Amino acid sequence: AALLACPQGAVHDARMKRQTVRLLTALLTATLPTLSPLAQSVGPLVGQVGTGDARFLYRPGEVVSVLRVTVANATQQIVASETVTNDPAGDYVAHFHVTGLAPDTRYTYWFDELTGGGAITNRVAGGDDRHRFTTALPAGRNGKLTAAFVSCADATSDPVWARMASNRIDRLFLLGDTPYIDSTSLTTVRQKHRDFLRIPGLAALVRQVPTAGTWDDHDFGLNDGNGWNFEPF
Repeated sequence: AALLACPQGAVHDARMKRQTVRLLTALLTATLPTLSPLAQSVGPLVGQVGTGDARFLYRPGEVVSVLRVTVANATQQIVASETVTNDPAGDYVAHFHVTGLAPDTRYTYWFDELTGGGAITNRVAGGDDRHRFTTALPAGRNGKLTAAFVSCADATSDPVWARMASNRIDRLFLLGDTPYIDSTSLTTVRQKHRDFLRIPGLAALVRQVPTAGTWDDHDFGLNDGNGWNFEPF
């Protein structure tokens, strides 16, 4: 808009009109750069964590990839790994489940992209202290756990994630309407969930705080919809 604003008294300046037309023509006919499939990456997200196992979600982008998650202890000794191939039918999200972990232990993790033969081609995420998690206490041991329960959140809720981080929460539960989607289009639903999980404060939380979620009406349809006919009750 600033480029097209005319100085006072020059509204009828023919030369400015010609320049404006040329500018608009260039903008309308320019070829926009294609968004890289990797620009659609989401995560990683730490899911359910038990006393000896952990689950992860990671979307490398709109590309089929062979991915390996590796988990290491405090001395950087590798203690677990799993290799999976993501699936376009699942929106290219890779699901990982590693076992053989110790209770009440802090770990770091990372993701590598592999060739078909299993050779590592690229480190795609993790490998630093921002990508960590702690397994659950063993059964029967007393301890303190701080959990956050969230609903009715969207991109405007960004400050709340930093507040949770400052409280050093141990678990995060998304209870629905996270985010507001209000669409029955699967394409729209997936895109809005991806955008939500890219919010910087939330992305920082879920890559190190075990996270679980459930659904409500705005997550998959219309307000007060019943999930069957997508109409209000």
